[in-house]
Amino acid sequence: MAGPGIKVCAVRADAGHDGLLDLVPRADLVFASFVVHHLPDQQRGLHRLARLLHPGGRLAVVEGGLEYRYLPWDLGVGEPGLHGRLATAHGAWFRQMRAAIDGSVRLPVGWNRALADAGLVDVHAFSFLIDKPAPPTDQVRQAVLQRLSWLRELAGPWLHEPDLHTLDQLLHPQSPHYLGRRDDIFLLGAETVYLGTAPDQLRP
Repeated sequence: MAGPGIKVCAVRADAGHDGLLDLVPRADLVFASFVVHHLPDQQRGLHRLARLLHPGGRLAVVEGGLEYRYLPWDLGVGEPGLHGRLATAHGAWFRQMRAAIDGSVRLPVGWNRALADAGLVDVHAFSFLIDKPAPPTDQVRQAVLQRLSWLRELAGPWLHEPDLHTLDQLLHPQSPHYLGRRDDIFLLGAETVYLGTAPDQLRP
């Protein structure tokens, strides 16, 4: 005999506004993947998400981990070590992104502390590895190209002109250095999931 059906309802709401609490029903699990760092007040946002839980429910927050790597150190074009400079530029973009959010508040603690400060208990975390070694599949190749294009657009203002020129060669299908034809790119990184449980009564 088939079990009860599951009904999925889409709700468009702002996770940075208290009105979320009136639009989304209480749940046994709230899953937020790379959402909280876009909220003006991340600590208040975690508290808001925690208030969506039934007692004993869990909040799972995916944030942090390890920066993805996907390029050889020397690509044969431009200065070696491009990957490290991309990571630095990405960090600079992230700082500006946070500073530009209206009402932005710093979160000066780790995510485990932040979940505990939101009133959750039994806070713990686990990480999982994404390891797609060379030679790449078509999916990995496409993922690397998309990631590099994204970084070119976002972090471009923090890169020097020679690195921008290198990126343009790596991303142009007509270039002899086009990544889409290389068999030595890969995908290696880790994501971290932080979990906290709602007690019988959360702080208001």
